[in-house]
Amino acid sequence: MSEVAFTHLGVTQNVGTTSVELRAEVGLLSRNIVYQGSTTPSWNTTIQACPTGFDPGEFAVQTCFLGRYGEEIGSDQFGATIMVSASMDSTSGTQAAILRLSNIEVSNAGQAFRLGRYPVHFHMNGNMSSSYIRSLTIHQTYNRAVNIHTSHYVAVDDNVIYNIMGGAVFLDDGVEIGNVLMTNPNNIVENNAVADGTHFGY
Repeated sequence: MSEVAFTHLGVTQNVGTTSVELRAEVGLLSRNIVYQGSTTPSWNTTIQACPTGFDPGEFAVQTCFLGRYGEEIGSDQFGATIMVSASMDSTSGTQAAILRLSNIEVSNAGQAFRLGRYPVHFHMNGNMSSSYIRSLTIHQTYNRAVNIHTSHYVAVDDNVIYNIMGGAVFLDDGVEIGNVLMTNPNNIVENNAVADGTHFGY
């Protein structure tokens, strides 16, 4: 077994009479099956860090990296997307669309500053209880990682999300229910790791 490429924090911190174990989380980003957008080297430029006082509000236009160490290398930021969208009419009880992704690597995905162009996007599907995203790695993205928009009962578990622009896992309208996440009421998040994004993880 080879060593990890970088040094990782691993200490025990004493706070009063309590010992707290502090360990860096390490996630394997590579998978045998890769879904990725292309990169155009001629578009690569250095993107400056955000100035002091930059407002990372929900509707702020982001033309800089926030919360990063130093400067970052950009790209044309026009990556691949996976979108599932079907009628929400489920009167027959059948699901018009089902998306099942597991054990794949998604990178150079999402399209910067384009609404609805996310690496993985569940778009207005209603009940999606037969759908899931499991054990994916989603990294180097240009517009979030997973967006669930008016879709319900999607399972998102055991994923590693790293180095993304925007919020990692996003419930779009706030009406989404029963998804295996934990950010909105009636949702649960379990066993997902999110690191090094420009905004919040969940």
